[in-house]
Amino acid sequence: MTAGVGAGDSSPSDPLRPSNPLRLSDPLWPSEQTTLHWALRSSFTEYVESIDDGKITRREVGVDAESRFVFEGVATTHNAGLAFRGSAHFWAHFGVMDFHLGDIEILFDDTPRITIAAQPRREGRATIAELVGPAEITDSSVTLGARLTEAGVSLLGGVYAVGELLDPIHIVRNSPPV
Repeated sequence: MTAGVGAGDSSPSDPLRPSNPLRLSDPLWPSEQTTLHWALRSSFTEYVESIDDGKITRREVGVDAESRFVFEGVATTHNAGLAFRGSAHFWAHFGVMDFHLGDIEILFDDTPRITIAAQPRREGRATIAELVGPAEITDSSVTLGARLTEAGVSLLGGVYAVGELLDPIHIVRNSPPV
């Protein structure tokens, strides 16, 4: 089912980008009742794993049956977003590639986006992707597209272009405690 978020008119030149920004006026679920399932970009993950010295290490992050990383939601002070703990660390080329996908925040304010924790040799949080719709919303999940930002291109080694699609993000509602 496609509804609500980003279901506005689409630009004819870019059918994934609604003319109105994605908005969640009220959070669908508390952050701590969600998990984020995201492969980042499957081809990137496969590339890192294929390099002789390439490795991906996970801290407090699982992997689902579709090979997506699974980040657990945590309470957040943001009124317009969700937060997730843990990280997947991508390392290759004798440390030239040193990227942490971690401490993710998904913000649904004026520019819906995904931010991640500060990176080695960089300061501050980075906006890796902007979210694009339309969203697919069910009773227990939301799926959104994600496009690389300039900061995301830099973090992934400059091999992708600004605006390229990443793998979709899946926000899943966990069963509330009984």
